[in-house]
Amino acid sequence: KFAGTSVWLEEYGVHLMVSRVVFSYTGIRWDPQISLLYAQVYDKNWTELHDVDLIIPIKNPTNLQREYKRYTFPRFMPIPFYYNSNLMTKRWYGPEDARLFLMKNEYNETEPALIFNAYHRKPVKNSISNDDKSASINFQMYRSMFIGFLFQFQLGKRNTDGTTDERFDHIQYNRVAELRIKSRERKEIEKNWTPIVDLKDSENINLIYEAEHLTILKCPLKTVYKGEITCDISFNQSRLFGRMGEVRGGTELIPILNENDPNKQTWIGFLRAHINDCGCGASMYRPNFIVLTRILDSYKITHLSSSISFDIPVTGSKNSSIVCDETGPNVLIPNGISMWEVEPKTGVDYLTLSLSVADESNSVLHITGISSLLDDIQKRQDDIGYWYDEAAIKDMFECVLQTSKDFCKLYGEEQIKLGKSDQVNAS
Repeated sequence: KFAGTSVWLEEYGVHLMVSRVVFSYTGIRWDPQISLLYAQVYDKNWTELHDVDLIIPIKNPTNLQREYKRYTFPRFMPIPFYYNSNLMTKRWYGPEDARLFLMKNEYNETEPALIFNAYHRKPVKNSISNDDKSASINFQMYRSMFIGFLFQFQLGKRNTDGTTDERFDHIQYNRVAELRIKSRERKEIEKNWTPIVDLKDSENINLIYEAEHLTILKCPLKTVYKGEITCDISFNQSRLFGRMGEVRGGTELIPILNENDPNKQTWIGFLRAHINDCGCGASMYRPNFIVLTRILDSYKITHLSSSISFDIPVTGSKNSSIVCDETGPNVLIPNGISMWEVEPKTGVDYLTLSLSVADESNSVLHITGISSLLDDIQKRQDDIGYWYDEAAIKDMFECVLQTSKDFCKLYGEEQIKLGKSDQVNAS
């Protein structure tokens, strides 16, 4: 159980965490055939609550009437996904890389939603026999991005399987929709889109498609056609669309209050750097703190940190005692921000971050001092000339990548000294 992502449900007074649980026929953890989403609730002190019922308002998918549903936690969430139990080789079924966030629904209620990628199939060609007595459908397999609504439901899973199936058509699943990019062909693999939370906008969800060559997508939530939502490219910093850099999706980005400028909005969160062959294992993943700012309709990543370890011990991905395994990654990934609040009496702020270690377990980290850091950043942003300095942004990414590589190299050298690198074991 790993890749936990969480939000604070104010109405219920609980943290809701959704984690990835994998199953492998071979018992090899890094080669699972099926992924499921497991939901748990915790009190404000992060003590898990067992056999807890949440009464949630829903729209019945059969008659579209509003009613209340009793949801007992912990539970596996009924996320629909395509699978074929007869075809398991090099197939990875189920939702992956889920990112939980809060949004406003059509009734102006705050509810949890998530962005994830999943393997699915779509019909690409139909053919009819010469005598018109039979027909066949050809399917293409894709790994695409989806949005899922944990407090909304649909009947069946035609939108993930590509066709109706009487085995599933009567079953209630969480409502999901594939996210497509307008005027672009569906790619075989889409991953790592980052949600930008804006509770003032219940009509759309904005997502970072690519960070280094900043590309923002705007997806209208109420316009769903044949199980798909078509997203516009609302901002593209360069013409290098689709060129993925080494800094990729991490947590959702949460808004911070800008009292002085109604045309300006700022978000914070964590991305992750994915650096290959840098000195510890085949690759290294580490969090990077990000500040994203929008002025009118223009976006900019104004600040991005180098790799952050948080002093969290990271075990090996295959052998826990071999931290730097030349055939596997060294993994510490940020998954979600549960909450960020300021203590009224002391003025001290706390940000709760969930992370995964070695794709094996969840860690919850409470961070203080973000508010004072942002105060300093906001003062530096008063120089509007920085907003238009494209060279400074390019230099920032180059600096982030170089310092992240330096961090990886030094980290790997330290593991050799500690006897936790297979370079030592092989010698």
